[in-house]
Amino acid sequence: MTNKLLVKVVKPQLFIFCSPHNPSGKIWEKDELERIAFLCKKYGTLLVADEVHSEIIFSGEFTSALKLSEKYLDNLAVLTLPNKAFKLGRLKTSYSIIPDESKRRIFLQRLKMNVITSPNVFGVAGLTATYDYGEEWLEQLTLYLRKNYEFSKQFIEENIANWKVIPAEASYLP
Repeated sequence: MTNKLLVKVVKPQLFIFCSPHNPSGKIWEKDELERIAFLCKKYGTLLVADEVHSEIIFSGEFTSALKLSEKYLDNLAVLTLPNKAFKLGRLKTSYSIIPDESKRRIFLQRLKMNVITSPNVFGVAGLTATYDYGEEWLEQLTLYLRKNYEFSKQFIEENIANWKVIPAEASYLP
């Protein structure tokens, strides 16, 4: 069954799209994002872009789903957080960006139904400090992880017969 036929038959309400891809580390090209956004909109499927691994980029350029053509933004929710790169997981700093006001309102109502109504005070301070002062940390972390990836790739390909490591453009595990 082709992907298009599967979408027609199953009719999913939402499509969670990992960008960059987890676990391969592939960075999606803008035209690939546009094709996915087109199909989601065509079949009435909300595109939920999981961009939580977008901060650690080894090579290439990351394109957020928020950079899609405006005609797709009313069918988009982007989920992200600084937890992966900056280790803020216990501070609960994840957030969503939902361009369409009506979808955003529904999302906020669901959060209230689940008693998720305000951010963690320490998380807000951590999030602000991360985005204001964390660039050097992120650069050093990315360099460290890139070197670990390159070392591991070389070791595997030189020492394990018939193994080839998928080229990673981004990391998903700091």
